[in-house]
Amino acid sequence: MKLQFEAFKPKYFIPIASYVWFSHEENFYMNDSINTIDKVHDFSLINKVEPIVLYPGDEYKVSTVHNNVKSINSYLEDINNINLENTRKTIPSSLENLKKSGDELTSQLKKEDFFSFILLSFYPIKFYLTDLNIAVKFSSLYGIKKIDNTKILTNIHLSSEVLDYCLKFNWGFGATNVNGRFQTNKDKDLILFNYYVSVTDSLNHKDSSFKRVMGKIKRKISL
Repeated sequence: MKLQFEAFKPKYFIPIASYVWFSHEENFYMNDSINTIDKVHDFSLINKVEPIVLYPGDEYKVSTVHNNVKSINSYLEDINNINLENTRKTIPSSLENLKKSGDELTSQLKKEDFFSFILLSFYPIKFYLTDLNIAVKFSSLYGIKKIDNTKILTNIHLSSEVLDYCLKFNWGFGATNVNGRFQTNKDKDLILFNYYVSVTDSLNHKDSSFKRVMGKIKRKISL
């Protein structure tokens, strides 16, 4: 926001996005870090830009006085009504379903991005399934396998529902990276997770990791 204020030097500012809250029981904890509209309003004033806060149904005519207090209070009332009871709940997926989804992903990798299939064979990833209380390992060579590892020895903690979504849909790892429905043991585990985000993102865009790597090499050579 500060960068935009400095670049555009607006007289008025109407915040129109990010009126969201994390609505699943697995990412509800992230709501303690959201930017509320009253903070956005005050930040705008500090930067000498007049904020116009509109609540759904409000109307505003340029250069007229708008009652921001009423709109802000309406939003804050909505936020106060957010609680864990209103969240969506986890629907567990069976180990059999996870194995099926994992096999389908490995088959797709073999067919559409063999380079990534080979690459991920060197980077298996271990998941602790919080709802099933078991650990599994995924590799491009063997798919999903149940393992005896304890929770602390796995890389990623998530529910079986989320893992099934990651394996089943090419955008699943990327979406999970945004919605926060997972945790890692160590910082390096997030790097491993992002390998899978990158590879499946390539599949989702009908691209390949090999093409992306070669593209980066070409750009560096051209510099």
